[in-house]
Amino acid sequence: MEGIYRYVRNPMHSGVFTVLYGEGLLLGSLPIIYFVTAVFVLHWVYIPFSEERGLEARFGEEYLEYKRNVPRWIPQLKPWQPPKG
Repeated sequence: MEGIYRYVRNPMHSGVFTVLYGEGLLLGSLPIIYFVTAVFVLHWVYIPFSEERGLEARFGEEYLEYKRNVPRWIPQLKPWQPPKG
């Protein structure tokens, strides 16, 4: 495991949602904030029940260990060091 994925499992989603929420706040736009919230909730349901199941089936215990050590949405401050193997 290398790069940003050692800090957060879904860096693209985290970044996009952060930027869009920020845009909604800066513009004072409740419609943007509501829209981003709705899309975020859909992702909150879709990612664990669809995407992660496929990754678990494909990579097995290695992915389960990764999930236990790296947060889905909010980056951790210290990078995860996968076991040497």
